Amino acid sequence: MEANRRQIKKLHLRTHDDGTIHRYVALLEDAFNIASLTGLPSNGLVLIRHLNLGDISHLPSSTSLSQHIDAQIRLIAGSAVRINEEDLPSAEVVWFDDYLSPYLGLTGLVARGKTPRAWYWQKAVPAWNPSATPSRAILNLIEDAVERSGQKLASALIVDRLVQLNHEEKLLDHLTPQDAQILLQLVNIYPCEISRKEDEERAIVPVMPMRTVWRHTLRRWIGQWGPRDNRSLWLMANAILCYNPAYIDNPFLVDVSNRCVDNIHRNIVERKIFREKASAPSVTTSPPTPKTFHSRDVKNIDGKEHHDPKLEPHAINDIAFETEQNGSSPEPEISKHSVEVSSRDTPQDKHHQKYSDLQDSSIEPEHSETNRLLSTRHDAESVDVKHHAVAKPYPVIKEGVERAKVFIQPTGQTQEQTACVESQKRDFRHQEFAFTVHAGFLFVVGLLARLDIEDVLKSQPQFADINLPAHILWTLANRLHIEGEDPVCSFLSQPPPVCAEDEFDFVAPQQWISLLDHNYTNEGSRVLKLAITDTEKHILFDSKNEILLATWRHRQPEQLSSWRQTHEIVSGPGIPAADFHYIIAAFLGIMTLFLERWMDMDMQTLVNREGFIATTKTHVDVFFDLQDTDVRVRRAGLDIDPGWVPWLGKVIQYHYQEKGNNHV
Repeated sequence: MEANRRQIKKLHLRTHDDGTIHRYVALLEDAFNIASLTGLPSNGLVLIRHLNLGDISHLPSSTSLSQHIDAQIRLIAGSAVRINEEDLPSAEVVWFDDYLSPYLGLTGLVARGKTPRAWYWQKAVPAWNPSATPSRAILNLIEDAVERSGQKLASALIVDRLVQLNHEEKLLDHLTPQDAQILLQLVNIYPCEISRKEDEERAIVPVMPMRTVWRHTLRRWIGQWGPRDNRSLWLMANAILCYNPAYIDNPFLVDVSNRCVDNIHRNIVERKIFREKASAPSVTTSPPTPKTFHSRDVKNIDGKEHHDPKLEPHAINDIAFETEQNGSSPEPEISKHSVEVSSRDTPQDKHHQKYSDLQDSSIEPEHSETNRLLSTRHDAESVDVKHHAVAKPYPVIKEGVERAKVFIQPTGQTQEQTACVESQKRDFRHQEFAFTVHAGFLFVVGLLARLDIEDVLKSQPQFADINLPAHILWTLANRLHIEGEDPVCSFLSQPPPVCAEDEFDFVAPQQWISLLDHNYTNEGSRVLKLAITDTEKHILFDSKNEILLATWRHRQPEQLSSWRQTHEIVSGPGIPAADFHYIIAAFLGIMTLFLERWMDMDMQTLVNREGFIATTKTHVDVFFDLQDTDVRVRRAGLDIDPGWVPWLGKVIQYHYQEKGNNHV
């Protein structure tokens, strides 16, 4: 619990001398700020209904008073109740995972038709009004969450909660364009201005690894509202933020959202036209060939064209969104009708995909954009690694780390129930926090921030499209042999796939050039090597040919002119191409160089540190032993709390505690 967030809503003091009132108020304020509050979750939102401190006249200082407060807290900490969506008016001490959890809990209860009236909801959510209609109540929750936290992700997570419960109509049925305009203004994306120059390359819609329930929601409401409605833009922006945090605080979010909305609406119109044609009398016996928006031929992974009249017009999973990852948890059923279809690109593959549609379960034409955007699903053994940016597939992560579950029992509980609660209290720490030997992996987040990863995402939108930070972190985890189920991976989102044929123009931040110049102190170190491939691809490396600095084909980067003034650019060795491998390797290489230059350590030494991890929807807390403090990490500033990290969609905090101290 942060000291600066500790608040006393109402204070009752009784004294015989009115002149001492102000003195005791000041003492209590200082005492609550310095109290350790041992026994309460240190990284959650804790609400205490009533705390009786008794006679404090014999406590002359704030230090002694804080010790008295800690003693009283220890007496009630065992009865603390972790709240998800429970409405427990009798609970005296409750806690939430983070400051957004009460909003999500209220959203879930309202969506299910319940009216929460427990005392703690009003304390945690000032905007909560139990007498409001469900749509107005949820709308108030969204507005209050965004204004209090100042994060675009708050709105997205509340909408995601409704979608996952299949109750989004509680809000969207009553949402007006004016409401959507206000919500867009709250997150500073309305009125919007497209700052990116339109070109043919950026007209491509990025892949989004969304779940089935979200894809159906987007089709349904965008089809109902139309592509130019503020509500369509708002809903799509929330969907994108849920699955690609790299777009948070990114100036290109509006542009990408509009592209995705247009693509979905175009697909809806195409489906409608096909159904009308299919229902009309046909004079031919052969099925019609659907029109495509692109001239790219559909090919198998062996490069040969494939045409099967039986599979040509078939049900598709989506137009701009990746199907679920292999091994992910099963999706809730959206429709009673389901069609098993074989992957068109690999008809011989035994792996099939399920498709269900709210509109129609009949066979429909394939949008040609899908062929390029949706990656073909394969069994792990049959994947050809040359078609992927990483040799080892990213593991599918689980939903966060299990938090402590301590429930208060009503008066008159049985002896067995009491024993169960006491057992939970004894194991409070181990249920809330997960131990890992790779806790230093969270320092890499600060390292990427030092190397201007956020500037890369904002200036080069193609890397926000593919969620470049997630690719970097997953690749590093693979190289360090960190399993996907390790707690340090619980905050990572699953990035969209990147194929070897995809090309990305890349320009390194100026910070990289400065670091290279500091590292190469010998004569002639201010040299950059430029190679040109057979396809006129320009590739710029550092003087040692180790770190990629820029790639371009058509337009020369603006930074190159300033680099020419301070560096000599010479011809470098020829290479076949600079694909996504090189960009990932460039980030890993510059991070390694930073560690060697400023910290005199390697990446494994930085990452391999014992600690405890706790993850929520919006927070990641890392706890280290105070004795393991590394002066090299401290001197480089990597253990300074990153706080809100937009491109991760998380608040990251580091904590150091004495060995054996209970984290909660």
